[in-house]
Amino acid sequence: MHPPCPVCDGTEWETIGTRVHHRSVLQSTEGPFQLRMRVLFEVWHPERESIAFESLLCRRCGFVIYAPRPTADDLDRKYRFLTSSARDGREKPQSVEREAERAARLEAKLAAFVRGSGKRILDYGGGDGRLIAPFSQQGGKCFVVDYVTATVEGVTRLGDTLDDLDSEDRFDLIVCSHVIEHVAEPLRVLTRLRDHLLDGSVIYIEVPMEIWKKPPLHKEPVTHVNFFTVDSLRTLIQRSGLHPVTVRLEDSPHPDGHHAVVVAAIARRLPGSPPQVKYSGAAGTRQLLHPSFGARLHRALLRPTALPAAAWHKMTRRVFK
Repeated sequence: MHPPCPVCDGTEWETIGTRVHHRSVLQSTEGPFQLRMRVLFEVWHPERESIAFESLLCRRCGFVIYAPRPTADDLDRKYRFLTSSARDGREKPQSVEREAERAARLEAKLAAFVRGSGKRILDYGGGDGRLIAPFSQQGGKCFVVDYVTATVEGVTRLGDTLDDLDSEDRFDLIVCSHVIEHVAEPLRVLTRLRDHLLDGSVIYIEVPMEIWKKPPLHKEPVTHVNFFTVDSLRTLIQRSGLHPVTVRLEDSPHPDGHHAVVVAAIARRLPGSPPQVKYSGAAGTRQLLHPSFGARLHRALLRPTALPAAAWHKMTRRVFK
């Protein structure tokens, strides 16, 4: 219920919210949501009729988890269950246009780091590899590690997990997009990914920004188990031995059609001394839970398409109050 912080190893947790899930929801739902709740009540906790979760804030680095926290073995069993429940081994993108937009934006953002043909690029947890397909079209040698068994043209699957990589495998670029919010040991994962980078090469990390106005206790507790801020992701990068190049909030197209705020980071493996680790405390996370007007404006400006809708909602609420 109160493990060491997966980012900083801190042990001072602050409870910021609670939520209870009941097995009876399996009888009244269907589709992807029901499948994930089956993970909760059939794979992880088959003996339970209900489970109460706490949202916990680390006072040392501002990272947020929920507890009881699933183990690495729990999450491995989750993915194997979800993969076996799919109709086939290929992912179905919810929006081909959005997926293409994400891939093009990523290639434009990282092209400067992998100029020239023959660069080796790994997408860890990248599904069928569609996110790095543009690099293949530019002459890159593209690989993916994921439970999804079928890949897009130009991308070679190397296995399910990092254990399937040869210890000597090295890459010019590693993409880790919307992955470490799903894993039990994000520090261990990032450290192992660092070991597969060539000196001077970079890793791109992107995670959803889900701490905003309330604790991140979602409708289902199976998909995401880690909740980052800019500060806590920077701390994780530094503790893994990587040197942050940029860590910032960005607007990102989501496959289901909307835009989402994410924390995006580029970090480099450098020879020599590891980076100095700075612990930011929890104040920044508390400000996200109770944002000021300036913080709300900053977030709105990240997503300019949301401004007209927000203004209209505010105006109509005043008119019809």
